[in-house]
Amino acid sequence: RLPRTGRADRDFPQLIASPDGGVAVVEVAARIPGGQMADLVRHAVGVDLVEIALRQAQHLQTLISELFELARLDFEGYRIDAEPVQLGELARDVAQEFGLAARNRQVALDLDVEPELGLVCADIGLIERTLTNLLENALVHTPAGGRIVLSLRAQGEGVRLRVSDNGSGIAAADLPRIFQRFYRADTARTRDAKGSGLGLAIVKRIVELHGSEIRVDSIVDRGTTFWFDLPLA
Repeated sequence: RLPRTGRADRDFPQLIASPDGGVAVVEVAARIPGGQMADLVRHAVGVDLVEIALRQAQHLQTLISELFELARLDFEGYRIDAEPVQLGELARDVAQEFGLAARNRQVALDLDVEPELGLVCADIGLIERTLTNLLENALVHTPAGGRIVLSLRAQGEGVRLRVSDNGSGIAAADLPRIFQRFYRADTARTRDAKGSGLGLAIVKRIVELHGSEIRVDSIVDRGTTFWFDLPLA
């Protein structure tokens, strides 16, 4: 016998624990508004477990999405949609998107764009993805009171994009492997990070598709700088 919704808060834990609990829970859920259902689950299994399950589900969703993204970028027939791009405008847009997150973490996010930079030949969507991944990475590993700088500078026949932070840094032994898929150094920089381990691999592949190379310098406890060059259009 299924409980009435008025008694569901009392009977729901017993339903979950019963041999036919799965079917019964589905039938009860069909009669209960969404908000009440979430409250019942929290009551039955505990708020902490529900929040953990939600975070894990979100992490899995991100992982699957990034695996598909990387597979698409690795496809032999994949071609970038290159066009003349004003990087200064793109960098300002991306920096603005991260402004609130940086303020919430009490991290300064500065944009340093050299005036009158020429247009570069690039896939604007992929370069936006690259800057997003690099800024997310920097923000995760820069403590309160720290600073991140996104800079654009003329470099020979192109433009150099650089993302620097004064965060925890990366050990020299780990630097050759940080672009490997799923690689996570066992350091303070990565131990508490919630990412998929694919962000820098995606960055590397996008930069390679533009005929360039992503580079990194880092000193433990002093910070990290990633940079790459794009050719003028």
